[in-house]
Amino acid sequence: MPLVQVIQSRKSLGIQDLENIVNSQIPVGAHMLGSLLDYPAAASSPSGEVQYLQIKVTAGVILDDMQYFLETGGSASRNVRMGLYEQADPTDRLGIPTNRVAQTNQTNTTGAVDQFKDLPLTDAVTGGAGSPVALEITVDGFYWIAFVADNPTAKYAVSPPYRSDYLPVRRETGIVATTLPAVAGVLTNPVSSLVYVAAIEVPV
Repeated sequence: MPLVQVIQSRKSLGIQDLENIVNSQIPVGAHMLGSLLDYPAAASSPSGEVQYLQIKVTAGVILDDMQYFLETGGSASRNVRMGLYEQADPTDRLGIPTNRVAQTNQTNTTGAVDQFKDLPLTDAVTGGAGSPVALEITVDGFYWIAFVADNPTAKYAVSPPYRSDYLPVRRETGIVATTLPAVAGVLTNPVSSLVYVAAIEVPV
């Protein structure tokens, strides 16, 4: 479901055509909060803060990549990491992230900008690096995709600011570099913009 729904005539505004064009750019099997239309702006992500976004995934899905969109400011010294967390009760829409079940390696943002960046899930331990490995979802339910950056300079595709305690989003501060915690810590849901991040299925 989009984060923002248009109630006016979609046909007269051409909104449906726009949605079809934009969503055709999303890889098949991308799992995200909202759609690409919900991330029209560009901004940095606070250094040392994890963003968690809740998504719903069906059992049997195999995930192998995570994706973000780098707008500007990438460099060899500016890094990101993404991950996936479960929650205590996967059926609880009001659940919160608990244990990390997968993550990417820390990866620098050097190279081409203004484009999507895919990072493979790996068998990395907390704060470390590992080899690519896919994750099979064995239980239907809600999971949380995580994003952390180690600098406030690089800019990413982001949403407009949303009010506190409104969306299924959580924040955790005090993170060292791009170390995603094995277990989510103290969580908040303040007024904030959301960085676009998605979990990507293995192509069938």
